[in-house]
Amino acid sequence: MLLALNTITNVHGQDVHFSQFDGASLSVNPALIASGEQSMRYSVQVRDQWREGLGTPYSTKRISLEQKIRPCNTQSKHKLSYGLNLINDRAGDSNIDLYSVGGALTYTYQYVEEISFTIGLMGGYNNRSFDISNLSWPEYWNELGYRDPGAQTTEEFSNFVLGYESVNAGFNFYGKQSRLFNDDGTISRQGRSTLNFGVGVFNLTQPELNFYDSAESTSYPVKLPIRTSVYMVPVIEVGKQLDLKFKALAQFQKTYFESLISGGLIYHFDNKEKPIALGFAMGTRIWSLDNDPTLTGEEKKIVDSIIPEITASFRNWDFGFTYDITISNFEVPTNRRGGPEFFLRKNIFNCIQVPPYRPNCRIF
Repeated sequence: MLLALNTITNVHGQDVHFSQFDGASLSVNPALIASGEQSMRYSVQVRDQWREGLGTPYSTKRISLEQKIRPCNTQSKHKLSYGLNLINDRAGDSNIDLYSVGGALTYTYQYVEEISFTIGLMGGYNNRSFDISNLSWPEYWNELGYRDPGAQTTEEFSNFVLGYESVNAGFNFYGKQSRLFNDDGTISRQGRSTLNFGVGVFNLTQPELNFYDSAESTSYPVKLPIRTSVYMVPVIEVGKQLDLKFKALAQFQKTYFESLISGGLIYHFDNKEKPIALGFAMGTRIWSLDNDPTLTGEEKKIVDSIIPEITASFRNWDFGFTYDITISNFEVPTNRRGGPEFFLRKNIFNCIQVPPYRPNCRIF
């Protein structure tokens, strides 16, 4: 009950987050729509947290669509893209629900074939709600420790549902390896090394969230704080069939801080007709405990979880799976079971002349 109540009264605390943040483009930076060689891509992501030890687990679902406008126009250095992002997040016994829909537009300047700069702007509408019918309050229990079925809570909320708009923006740099050539000078394939890094800024208008009427409490309404995300995702081709992939993310939102660092390998099987790649990585999430004054000194564990990750790519499909192993102070009620996260993406390449495996062909 205390966890659920704290989440309600601090609903402005932090936004939705994913362990596979490099797949959740629009949740990290609107400008990430244009990154990559895809003409279009759509993805689904599902995250389940803390099912062990809590009455109701925390569940996050995301669906997105990203599309480049006239992606085959290689003559122009100025390119546009758009995207759509849908999110549902449900937390705890109080069923704190978030439904969010957002649309983004980006402008990309193609400096050279291998380097591009993108700025993005995203607007969205969000709906938050909660239900206290499943919660227990101190007033429910008498002095003998028994629950009084006729007792009523003195906690009153003016609103259980509210809606608000959000405005987000970002900048992204994308670089890729040059094409590789055969000994006779003909093009062999596109190199696999890439680099994305940038900054995303969310809740620029700091919308007000008011579950109480302003006249009832001087502490409400509160403003949703600006969230800033800074990230870098390099992929380094170290052999004909082997890549190294690293990713790092830092997010700041008022006193809340989260950092995720991961590194691993990607192995590409030598199959030109049906390209397959498998990857494994190990990551960790680090967070701030400034919002928990009950923890001091050695009690504080800044490392929240260890995150193993398995990825697979088959033709134009990408799949990812992570499992958060909680090692922070929250490990006792959750028995270290943070929870799984699934990621699935379909990539569409309409105009790549030299794809990674099959040169001079059209890929669907």
